[in-house]
Amino acid sequence: GWLVGATPAEDRCPACSRRSSSDRKQTTKGAGIMAAGPRKTTAKAATAKAANTTAITASPTVSEPQALQADLPPQMGRDDRRIIMEKLDDVYGDNAYGGSWTDTTVARDLNVPRAWVSEVREAFFGPEGSNPLLDRYGQEREEFERLHAGFMAARKSHCEAHDQLVKMAMDISKKADEINRLGKRVERELG
Repeated sequence: GWLVGATPAEDRCPACSRRSSSDRKQTTKGAGIMAAGPRKTTAKAATAKAANTTAITASPTVSEPQALQADLPPQMGRDDRRIIMEKLDDVYGDNAYGGSWTDTTVARDLNVPRAWVSEVREAFFGPEGSNPLLDRYGQEREEFERLHAGFMAARKSHCEAHDQLVKMAMDISKKADEINRLGKRVERELG
């Protein structure tokens, strides 16, 4: 129910939105009487003026304690409860969800709050329980993570051994170059 503006300063709760829209109607009626002719205003100036008007009218006062209250969240009705129960009959059994269903996916499918689905399931079907598909996914993911961690450790040790072998090869190559230079010197000097 919140009105989202172009900037965070322009966001308004439902109560403030209603009040600011009624304030704007009153100011536009009065402005029409006082204006001598049409005025040119830019969109930016109009937005700034509206933001200033709503900011001034949204400031809390002692005489308006109810102005700060937002609307209550929607309450579950009898029809909502019936629809949720029918869906749970289809997807919940043996103290667990079937397939890939969870409270969240049921709520998303029915376009209702997750808390409603949880409330109905707890009252009439029991605990959320485990979902066999999610349990299998969790087990396979843990196994994969163990395999991956082992692979990465082996790779690290292999890379370290490779780096040592490369260093050793470089040292041997330098030593071979020194021996070749010494051999050529011996051939030159001794004949």
